[in-house]
Amino acid sequence: MKSWIFLAYASLFVLGLSDNIRGPIFTDLTQEFGLSQSKGALFFSVSSGMTIVAGYLAKFIMEKWGPIAILRFSLGIYTLAQLGIWFSPAYWVVLMCIFFFGAAMGFMGVGQNVAVIEASPPKELRQWLSGLHSMYGAASFLAPLLVSGVASVAVGWRHPFLVTGLFSGIFFIISFFVPMKKQLIHHAETKVDEKSRHFEQIFFALAVAFYVGSELLISTRLPQYLREVQGYSLDQAAVLTSGFFAFLLAGRVLFIFWKPKVSLKSQMVTCLAASILFMALGFVMTPYFFSLVGIAMAPYYPLALTSAGGLFPRSLNAVTSYSIALSGLMIVAMHSLYGVIGDMFGIDKSMMIGPFFSLMALGMILMYQKIFNRVLG
Repeated sequence: MKSWIFLAYASLFVLGLSDNIRGPIFTDLTQEFGLSQSKGALFFSVSSGMTIVAGYLAKFIMEKWGPIAILRFSLGIYTLAQLGIWFSPAYWVVLMCIFFFGAAMGFMGVGQNVAVIEASPPKELRQWLSGLHSMYGAASFLAPLLVSGVASVAVGWRHPFLVTGLFSGIFFIISFFVPMKKQLIHHAETKVDEKSRHFEQIFFALAVAFYVGSELLISTRLPQYLREVQGYSLDQAAVLTSGFFAFLLAGRVLFIFWKPKVSLKSQMVTCLAASILFMALGFVMTPYFFSLVGIAMAPYYPLALTSAGGLFPRSLNAVTSYSIALSGLMIVAMHSLYGVIGDMFGIDKSMMIGPFFSLMALGMILMYQKIFNRVLG
């Protein structure tokens, strides 16, 4: 049903918009409240912690109520959390709102993917998933520009959350016009007992989670790195970060229409290897290479979910839930490590977490077939 896909796309767009305004405003937030790097990291890690919990719980709620109910609920919470951040007079209030912000993200992350998977014809699944995650790329590209545009008319880091909160509220209202139940499209099944493959499911989800941690490091921390290490202004950092998101979007849109004639595994390996290469060049040559990381990373997430659909057709909801929960855990680890390493050795050293996480994902993809004797696709 197209309305399911529309709501999934719309909710991921607003999630990407609100999630990625946090990076550009982070320096101003820490300056206003006088925060250290480790205390400031709570702005990201608290939400990620709740994403873990919500991502895990989502599969149980999904079984009873379905993806549309969970999207509707999470959009409502998301709206209130963002308006709370806009209104917040103290850092503890910000963290309280971020707590619910992260929970809503966890629920939405599972609901969006499941809604598209269940509403898409099997032969078109990869394209619809690429389209879904291109919404995040589009929103991420616009987020720094939104911050820059709002800053030109209203002083202060809070105002972008008012704008994204209003967007969330609009889609929350629209969600009541989307039917909660439909005749599901039955995807291919397998005779393999997937209930006995929990370790394999978690291993696969970890390969996704390491990628997410690496992508989120670039999207949330690159502006701070550019401003505090490279000496860029807010506008300069926003433009270069927008370049990353523009390439991320371009790559995902490209994969809606282009189907490479190589295996899914080869495509995922190429994505991760190119990501590591461009990050390394960004450190040693010019930060402009960080923009190219976007096009290298772009196809990986939809490719991974397409591969999961072939590996775990009966338990895709569970694998998606594990992926969201473990991604939240990885983001918590990333932001915590970033804060600690930043306080001890400097922000430039903290950014090395990005290529390390991508390297871990690459190693797991390369080892997958040897460990489980299954082809990724």
